[in-house]
Formats: sequence, C-alpha cells, structure tokens
Amino acid sequence: SALGLYNSALEILRSCSADQSRPAAMVVGSIGVALKIQGKNDEAQKRFVEALEIFAAAGMASTPDSAEILVHLANLAADLARFEDAKQQFQKAIRILEDCQCSGTELAAKVKLGEGTVAMRQGTFFDAAQHFQRAREILQSGNMQDTLAMASL
Repeated sequence: SALGLYNSALEILRSCSADQSRPAAMVVGSIGVALKIQGKNDEAQKRFVEALEIFAAAGMASTPDSAEILVHLANLAADLARFEDAKQQFQKAIRILEDCQCSGTELAAKVKLGEGTVAMRQGTFFDAAQHFQRAREILQSGNMQDTLAMASL
C-alpha cells in the first residue's frame, strides 16, 4: 500500500546520517495525505503537524514546502467544517508564499481556491467569488492551463 511505502521511506530517511529534514517532512506530509484519503482524519492531522514541526526544527518553517503542508492541514480542517481553523492555516500559507515571492504559483492558486471553498461553505458568496477570481488570475498569469481547466469544472 502507499501508506506502507511512505512509512518505509521515512524509516530509510531517518536512518541516514546526513540531514534529511526536508524529504522526511515531505514524506510525513504524504503519509498525512494517505491517512486523510482513508478517512483517518485525526492521524492525518497529527502527521501534518509533525511535518510542520520537522520543518520548524530544521529552520524551514517559512518555505513553500511548509506552506504546502499548511494547505493540506487547512483542507482537512475545511472538510471537518472547522472553517476558522482552515482560514487561519490558509492565511499562514499565503503569508509564507508572499514572503518567498511565490504568490504567483500554482500553490498560491490552491490556497485561493481553498479560501473560496471555505467562504462558499460559510455562505459568504461575494468573498468566495473574490477568492475564486484571484485563483483564476494567478493561474492565467502563470500559464497553468491544465490547472485552470480543472478549476473551471
């Protein structure tokens, strides 16, 4: 299973003598995604938090990779109708992306799509439309037509 392979990869990374913080954090995040898909939301959340802690310990708390983990954590919170928590995680992710001068990336568009989805689920449709429009602008400016086509569905 994918989860088993991720756990094996994590064991290998942790046994290496060289610093493997970034790959280890990304694998832990991938484990979180796999657990979320299986509906094991509490375990998934723990893994996302663990990934963020690995990044923080390695001095990489403000990188696009950590922002990606925050997006996963935000999406999980949104799925569980914890909208305020989701909004906070999305905002942390977008601040990191802005600080890294990555606010025009596909990940930034995903943040805006996520914020739009949360706003829509909360019934704030004007805010939702603004977030969706911003995501569209990001995708168009970056010539990310495949992602743009998916966002239009």
